[in-house]
Amino acid sequence: MLSVHDEGLGRRLKFEARPSWSGGVVDDPNQDPLVGSTLHDTYYVSRVIGEGGMGRVYEARHTRISSKRYAIKVLHAEYARNPEIRQRFQHEAEAAAAISHPGVVGTYDVGETPGERPYMVCEYLAGEDLNEYLTEHGALPVQTVVHIGRQLCSALGAAHARGVIHRDLKPHNVFVMGDDVLPSKAFELDDIDALPAVKVLDFGLSRFTERESELTKTGIILGTPGYMAPEQAGGLGTDHRTDIYGLGALLYASATGRAPFKEDSPQKTVLSVLSRVPVRPRELVPTIPIELEIVIQRAMAREPGERYQSAADVESALSRLDTWSQASDRRARKPGEGAKSPRVQLIVCAFALVALALPSLCLAGLALLQSRGVEYAHFRPSTLEWLLFTLLTIFLFVSAFLMLRRFHRTTWNDSARVADLLPKVRGPLVAGTLAYGVSALVVLSVWGISGLRVGGLGHAPLPSALGWFVVLPANAFLAASAALIWESSRRAQNPVVGALSRIGFSAGAIVAGLVLLLSAVTAPGVASRSRAAGSPSPSNTSEAPPEHQGTARTVDAKVPVAEVAQTSGERVSELVQQSEPRERAPAGERAMAQSKGAEALEHLLEKYPRDGKILEALVLAHASRADTLALSIGAISRLFAVEPELARTADMIFILKKGLLARGEAYKVAFDVVHNRMGQEAGELVYQILNEQPKQADRLKKIFFELRKVDKVMPATAIAFDLRYATSCHGRVALLSRAERDGDARSVHQLQALSTAPKRCGWGRKCQPVCPAEANSFKASIDVISARLDALGKRDSSGPSSQ
Repeated sequence: MLSVHDEGLGRRLKFEARPSWSGGVVDDPNQDPLVGSTLHDTYYVSRVIGEGGMGRVYEARHTRISSKRYAIKVLHAEYARNPEIRQRFQHEAEAAAAISHPGVVGTYDVGETPGERPYMVCEYLAGEDLNEYLTEHGALPVQTVVHIGRQLCSALGAAHARGVIHRDLKPHNVFVMGDDVLPSKAFELDDIDALPAVKVLDFGLSRFTERESELTKTGIILGTPGYMAPEQAGGLGTDHRTDIYGLGALLYASATGRAPFKEDSPQKTVLSVLSRVPVRPRELVPTIPIELEIVIQRAMAREPGERYQSAADVESALSRLDTWSQASDRRARKPGEGAKSPRVQLIVCAFALVALALPSLCLAGLALLQSRGVEYAHFRPSTLEWLLFTLLTIFLFVSAFLMLRRFHRTTWNDSARVADLLPKVRGPLVAGTLAYGVSALVVLSVWGISGLRVGGLGHAPLPSALGWFVVLPANAFLAASAALIWESSRRAQNPVVGALSRIGFSAGAIVAGLVLLLSAVTAPGVASRSRAAGSPSPSNTSEAPPEHQGTARTVDAKVPVAEVAQTSGERVSELVQQSEPRERAPAGERAMAQSKGAEALEHLLEKYPRDGKILEALVLAHASRADTLALSIGAISRLFAVEPELARTADMIFILKKGLLARGEAYKVAFDVVHNRMGQEAGELVYQILNEQPKQADRLKKIFFELRKVDKVMPATAIAFDLRYATSCHGRVALLSRAERDGDARSVHQLQALSTAPKRCGWGRKCQPVCPAEANSFKASIDVISARLDALGKRDSSGPSSQ
């Protein structure tokens, strides 16, 4: 029968002369009337070589060329009288004859015997069918499976090119040839003698794609249950992708030694084909490379659209596994050696995704709470909120469990689907991670550049919590979505639509990401801790020298800065009092210059350099234009040296505020004025702007710290600032002694906001103050400050009458 010898790279096949279509055992072949007869004066029938359920197979020789041998298939007499079977027999002959390929058994002629039984003259082959070979040897080596698969791909590709679909691919219809039949050059590879050559047999169920015969209409189930495609088992329409499934089933049987589906009855087998996928090949034979399993399972996908779309695609995938076809690779390396399983890669990507997504979502939620003024450190959920949170958690866990269960049933056992899913997970993960990192780098770079501009990172404001924990994850989500769209649209049927969708969505994601980044770097941030190390902190810089304590007058935040300035001692005013008397310009001359504009006022100021009215008019003239704001503030600086009372009017203060909020030269000049020209009213001015422009808090706090260094902040203002911007409730407790000594109405307002519960704090929740643990201490300090302010008010009101 068959002997097998190990040749290192494969198995060398030795066959006895066993022809194709051997079928069953013939009881008495010598009594067959066709033996010894000549059909059509051309084919001399020498002997019976096999018998099947539909007919007998004879060996014949050509009457004029005796070296030519043929196999003649003849229908049994009872079937020869059935018109449908005769038509199918003729159809098989036409289909096989239409294909000219060394991998398809040749069909040369048809005719009828003297008894009107149709016959078909075919190529004579020596060997055995693949089913017998698998029965004897079980699972084949990987290279043998790949080699057989590539030959079948070539043969089916030729059939499909002629419009012929086989529709009954199974091991019985694949013939493994013996040594006395040399393989065609079409299959010639290195060490080809170590691998078998095969041919495709029996096109009895085939059809031409151009026409559908009555024998193969949709709705009629024809084929072998264990190897047929789901659409074929369901009686649906078939096309060339049905053969792709059959090809995958042949590879499955060759690699595992068993059929993909094999139940107790054909009916149960058909139900299995319709309802589930076969057992993974690697579960049956663990040595099968993962790459070969992916090829098999993709070819056997339940949906035709998920399979390889042509035999050439399958051949291309198999060629990457066929190390014998690669002359540059002679190593005895198994296909798939060292390759990572797509399941392992998918698990790693899933864990990485969860590890990145969960902290980002939690931090985003905390940032949103902080943006709404909720301090999560003191957040106490109500019973109803706990219940809602528990129900939401249970819902999420149950949903995740059901999704994982469905994923395990539909995808996990299919290596091809896992391999297809891997790029859809890995690509978005990489894109999201890169986007998050690049966004964080941009935010940090902007922070570093702003720190260099203002004199070091210690003075630069950190980006806001919303910028860190909301904008960055949002950018990561946009990038991941763009990558997912990019990967999904690659398989679009219309390449133009796919390309436009990729470009459009990616451009939109980039624009949205840039807008989010801009909002992150421009949003109000928090003071850097390094600033506290390099400059006075709120707890240690607010202590004024002893000579200033007790002499400062408490001022409410709403009192105009000009009024505060009139009650505080300024060095600039002392200089003005010691200076020489001012010489003023005539009113008419000043009015004429004012009507001509800033240039005329500059000329007049050269003549009267100490006339404050001219400087005041010059300030207003320059302030009327946006590009001369720095010149306007420079004139205010000169006005402080000449007539400080004019420099503190409402118009001058408004222009000075505008300069402190501006950029470039105007800001520098305005900072110089408040730092060097003003007294302690400078701190009042900055604190007032903090109330009016909270979005500019980072810049204004920097100015405030600089003013504290040079004693330009009143103690009452300093403690109000410290209470407002302390980092925690516990940190404010240490400030209470100063607040009781120096605080005014502003400190009272700050402590009341922290120790008083809001009227509305959410449905079903008991309202709590922002600082519940420290509320009693804050209220006690409020009473002390209020009592002190009342005493000061009574003393001020009784002072004039006592005099």
